[in-house]
Amino acid sequence: MRQDALQLAESRVRDLVSSPRTSASLRRHRRQWLRLCAAMDAIGDTNLALRWYTKHRSTSRRDGRAYLLVYGALQALFVQQDAIATLAGCLKIAVARSEELSEIRRIRNQSIGHPTGKKSSAMIARMSLSAHGFWMIVYKGGKSERKNVDVRAAARRQLRIVTKVLKMVAEKMMEQELKHRRKFRKKPLAAVWATSSYMVEKVGQGLRDASAKPFAAAGLATLKNMAASMRAALTERGLDDAYRDTVVGPLDDLSFVIGRLGERLDGGAPSWTDRDTEVYRHYLAAKVDELKDLSTEIDAEYESDIVG
Repeated sequence: MRQDALQLAESRVRDLVSSPRTSASLRRHRRQWLRLCAAMDAIGDTNLALRWYTKHRSTSRRDGRAYLLVYGALQALFVQQDAIATLAGCLKIAVARSEELSEIRRIRNQSIGHPTGKKSSAMIARMSLSAHGFWMIVYKGGKSERKNVDVRAAARRQLRIVTKVLKMVAEKMMEQELKHRRKFRKKPLAAVWATSSYMVEKVGQGLRDASAKPFAAAGLATLKNMAASMRAALTERGLDDAYRDTVVGPLDDLSFVIGRLGERLDGGAPSWTDRDTEVYRHYLAAKVDELKDLSTEIDAEYESDIVG
């Protein structure tokens, strides 16, 4: 089934929310994250209901089915408005007030939300009721007012407005992401590992030749500093949680093998055989190469203006 405009806009927002950095940032506040997820679901669910309602041709009049249809549609409109407000609030994106949506909300409150209020009351004129609307009599301050409520038309208006709001939210999120990327483009992560291959080579020499141990120790120290620089760069970009498994994990592995090889160079690990040493050296080289590749991938993303 072809997606409608609102579904496409909602999917776009979902994709942006699910991006590693954004998702990790939002998940730090669990309550807000769960509210955001519920809001996105509610927007999609109410869209399905309202799309069906606006396209369904019902001949029901003045019966229970007609009441269920208009009650359900008005409630879906109300829930969708609350969901949009929650979505924008969780993402800290300002949404301009819509008088059209406010009027739809007032109609819902008067007709089916709080028809027996203390300051005003309202009733649906049953003889006017169809599956698509009704006449509503509102009593307030000793006066009465009759309103013609076209629920189907209201649903169509709201779906158009909500689609525009979702598109605006997606645009704001893309602007924020691009602003973040451009801030770090002149600080590529791959530059951290510029001399790493040379350092790995020096470590290997020191493990095979006792006279080269000082150079190996210096190489390990340099690799340790590179790993620390990479961690600091991830933190500065807010990527620690986003790449905890894919990047921080390999950094932890590298720190571990650097520590073990440092012990070996200092005369420790007496039970190691030459094979043990070679396995650790190979693992060191593999982890450095992995982190270099990961850095290049992240840099490529930051260089791109394509979001999502």
